[in-house]
Amino acid sequence: MTVIYQSKISLSDLNNICLDGASWLNNGDRYVAIVTSCNAAGLCTTDRTDDLIVDSTPPHMGGLQSHIPNTWNNFLDSTNKTLSNIHLTWYGFYDQESEIEKYFITVSRTYYMQELSGSVYVVNHNLTSPTQNVNMTLSESLKRDEVIIVSIWAQNHVGLNSSISKTTLLTLSNSLVSPLESGSFEIQKHSCDIHSCNKDCTCAVVGKPCVGVKDNTTCSEINITNSDNHTFDVSGGLLHQNVTVTASSACLAGHWNMLPTLNDTVQRYEWSLGVQNHVVGEGIFDLSSESPWNDVGLTQQFVYCLPTNKSLVHNEDYVIYIRVWYDSTSFSVLTSPPIRVDHTPPSIQRGRYIIEGQLACSQDFDFIDWTDSISACWANVFSEQESKIIYYSVGLGTSPNGR
Repeated sequence: MTVIYQSKISLSDLNNICLDGASWLNNGDRYVAIVTSCNAAGLCTTDRTDDLIVDSTPPHMGGLQSHIPNTWNNFLDSTNKTLSNIHLTWYGFYDQESEIEKYFITVSRTYYMQELSGSVYVVNHNLTSPTQNVNMTLSESLKRDEVIIVSIWAQNHVGLNSSISKTTLLTLSNSLVSPLESGSFEIQKHSCDIHSCNKDCTCAVVGKPCVGVKDNTTCSEINITNSDNHTFDVSGGLLHQNVTVTASSACLAGHWNMLPTLNDTVQRYEWSLGVQNHVVGEGIFDLSSESPWNDVGLTQQFVYCLPTNKSLVHNEDYVIYIRVWYDSTSFSVLTSPPIRVDHTPPSIQRGRYIIEGQLACSQDFDFIDWTDSISACWANVFSEQESKIIYYSVGLGTSPNGR
């Protein structure tokens, strides 16, 4: 077993460990923390944590099955309204480190919305089958020769999401009885429609726009910012956090919200990351081969971890970018406050010392003749260059590192 870190510490019950670049945790490996407590007689007891699996990669994206029929059928609900049930089967999503926990599904007649599913439908991963399936009741009824778009993405056990798999389905009817029709779906693999000025479609190579399509529609940025009118609030960190400093070497998270009155005007969101005052994606993505923008539909948060050959740079400032789409051709770009990367603890200033004395510590005492109180002062002893010192831990004891 390789020992990543081993140290003798004081009586503190908390120890933060910062690893250097040669000792980083390996993705997919299992780690444990082992703590040994020893008394004055030299007798020791050891305990350990449960296994900790490192997973900094999102799940691999899969998609709908084509050889197993995906079906639909109309029915009358209790109010005599015609609705549709659909049965979908998918495969190919996997995560070799922490495994898939659940899936998210939306259904729409457009590329980005979710009006047919009503919201994001959540399905737990089935460990007993290589394929996954769901029965859903849509908010409306389907008709023959109608086109719908199904979006599916997976989440692993550490909360990282896969890319969104979008599939265009054509409704084929097995019945001539209307409105209570039923039938199967045909997956469109070629010649699918273009859905935005970015040439987004469901039959392109994964992560790429549709090629060979002649489209004169151009994208137009709208001048709406989160600093002028406070319409949006973009922040670093997970939901309900506001992170401006991180000790992470590889991962950044972000979330955003907006005024409730604008909810109905937003079609979708995309996020990106980059070094502050550089082009979008700089320092995070390989801009020669990767798109810096990641579509998350109407989700308003993300977590991203760099691949193993990259890392966040100490003392560098990074920014979260959010692209808010209002329709298929217009968007605005919003930014978060900078997030400073800090990999080093506070340092001790040379020539500065902790002073023991009375109240204002005007004099450093080595001996005292009272027993009820003592004061300690450490002005300018500790310094922090990258972020800021937020608290001190103070101990008093009869031996070094004791309390």
